[in-house]
Amino acid sequence: REFNVKFKINTVVTSVNYQEDMRQTIRKLKPARWKVFQCLLIAGENTGETALRNAESMVVSDQQFKEFCQVHEELGCFVPESNDLMRNSYLILDEQMRFLDNRNGSKVPSESILKVGLEPALRASGFDEAAFYERGGKFDWSKSQDQNPLDPDRMDW
Repeated sequence: REFNVKFKINTVVTSVNYQEDMRQTIRKLKPARWKVFQCLLIAGENTGETALRNAESMVVSDQQFKEFCQVHEELGCFVPESNDLMRNSYLILDEQMRFLDNRNGSKVPSESILKVGLEPALRASGFDEAAFYERGGKFDWSKSQDQNPLDPDRMDW
């Protein structure tokens, strides 16, 4: 806040931290948003034989995630995202400009938007627009003019 910058903190709730009380730290840091994600397994990414890393031991149950959320829900910046809410509510592009469809628990690439265009690739993305809005995906990160640190009338020359 001293530098008039809005920021967001992301936390993945895992078997290691689901019993932690983070309220004091979050209050001290004062983020604009605190996104809290339930550990999500994605085949080939963090589970399975071809996984880059194995997160199976890090998974929390829906009940454990709910308990973590109940402890922290009083914080105004708190935005929880369960696995059900998170899945398909993001648009993810890989380095080849392909959308990654996670409807079946793994990242299945679409055709590249460079090859087939945006609309066909987007249709293959599995994106759930309703879930995007339900999870608060649209958020105003702009600042009002009176908060602009580069405003010439507010600068200390």
